[in-house]
Formats: sequence, structure tokens, C-alpha cells
Amino acid sequence: ILLRHLNDINKKLLEDGSGRDSDQQRLMKRGRIFGRHPSGDTVAKVGDHTLKVTIVLWGYSFNEPVWDSIVEVLIALPLEVVFTCGVKIGLTKILETYLKLFGVQIVELNLESNIIRVRDKFLKFIESFRIHNTDAFSDWLQQDVSDWGKVGKVHQLLSVAGIGA
Repeated sequence: ILLRHLNDINKKLLEDGSGRDSDQQRLMKRGRIFGRHPSGDTVAKVGDHTLKVTIVLWGYSFNEPVWDSIVEVLIALPLEVVFTCGVKIGLTKILETYLKLFGVQIVELNLESNIIRVRDKFLKFIESFRIHNTDAFSDWLQQDVSDWGKVGKVHQLLSVAGIGA
């Protein structure tokens, strides 16, 4: 039953990575990890007023317990089912969302320490994917993920995220 909701889970992860819910309200701070743009805050002039502007892009903050729990749930499912049925109905999109978060935290924010726990569990899951469905894993490595703007293929995104493929 859970596998049918993989696309919804991915939407929630994307929402969490934005720091805002579907109504554009800030998400709760509890368990949330925050990153700051490397160049820091900037200043904007509006009329006669000077404002401090904080740059916040997708992946700058995330709720670590949520991301960690989703990997744990996926690991707990029968892996043969996850890597056959799940691949057909949204699993790879979730995996790509994790890789995008890792890339933002490592490349843009230089905060690899923020994702170590989640990434270690994710790596274990990726290794299981490679073992249980080699063909689907190989196909996935060649998927286009250029919507992220940094790389073109999943195997490149794995490298950016500090995971060798």
C-alpha cells in the first residue's frame, strides 16, 4: 500500500526542502536543519528604506527526522518488491530528490556534516537497489536530471552528492 503513495511522499519531501508548505507558510523549526547562503545576507533598497535580505533556496533547510524516517521505512520494506514495483511507480523520483538535497548541502552550502546520517542510510539503500535490480539501477543511473541545473544524469548527481556509483 505504501508504494502507491511514493509520488505523494516525493511531493512532501520537495515541499520540506523548500521550507514552506503548500500554502507558502514556513514549516515548523523542530528537527529542522538550516543552512545559510555562503555569501550571507544581502541588502536591498526599497524607497528610502534599507532591508536585510536572506537568500533561501530549495534544500537550504530540511527536517532531518522526516528524511531519515523515509529511508528507514523504505529499507524495512521487502526489497524485492520495492525495487521492482517501486521503480515503476515513483521510487527513483524520491531517490533523485534525496540526491538533490545532498548536492545542495554539499556543493552550494558546504555543509556535508548536515546530511551524514541520512546519506549513510541512503547509501545502504542504494547498494540494495544495485544488488536487487541491477538492470533498473543501471537504467536509473542514465536518467536525465538536468532539471536541477547542475548535472545531466543521475550518475553525475550521485558524484556531486558524494556517492560513487
